[in-house]
Amino acid sequence: MQQTHGFQNFHIVPQTFVLPAEFQEFSSSFSKDKGAWIIKPVASSRGRGIYLYDNTLIPAVCIILNGVFFCISAGFKFDVRLYVLVTSYLIYSVFLLACVCCRFATVKYDHATANIKNQFMHLTNYSVNKKSSDYVNCDDPEVEDYGNKWSMSKDTTLLMGQIEDLIIKAVLSAEIHIATACKMLVPHHCNCFELYGFDVLIDSNLKPWLLEVNLSPSLARFVSKILLLGSGFIASDKCHCYLRSLHCAL
Repeated sequence: MQQTHGFQNFHIVPQTFVLPAEFQEFSSSFSKDKGAWIIKPVASSRGRGIYLYDNTLIPAVCIILNGVFFCISAGFKFDVRLYVLVTSYLIYSVFLLACVCCRFATVKYDHATANIKNQFMHLTNYSVNKKSSDYVNCDDPEVEDYGNKWSMSKDTTLLMGQIEDLIIKAVLSAEIHIATACKMLVPHHCNCFELYGFDVLIDSNLKPWLLEVNLSPSLARFVSKILLLGSGFIASDKCHCYLRSLHCAL
């Protein structure tokens, strides 16, 4: 999509390298920026195998992303988890569930090199931070700003507009591969749907960045909240209008 519609229009992911194919590019970038680079093994989930690179050995096959794009709240690093339901890639039926949450690290952020291996400081994954002795759980869906997971239901209209734009760009980027598979394997498009967990970082300029898209997101903390709030239809015509506006701009 960046090649077709322009880098700036689809610049939605932090600087990322897939190894071993992009090892030389990563080495060049790391020599210029030795900050917090996050290493994720392939074919894994729930934070398993994630760690911060400290100039030691790298797995033969992995994904590395630059972890410097973020802002902090009350001294803690956080990300935003959103639940996106796609009921069709053929007519772009995309729903954003109204339950949006912020997931906080459990140790206050400090960029000192001595803290490079502290996962509870640098990573916001729930599966990682729930193991911390400082993790605070909240089982009441009516409480929005307590513990290490907060509901984001305040007046965030401008930010959510940017996040919705990011979601649509991500869906469009994957559309050609998924729609092709659906046409081959699914005789009726209404028989197929997918619920995704979008993890988004917010930088110091309040620009959202896509961290990853999860195929089996955890719903345990927010099931009752989701049932209460429902969902919002964010795509279909909007996807087509967005593509038209891109073509006009280009």
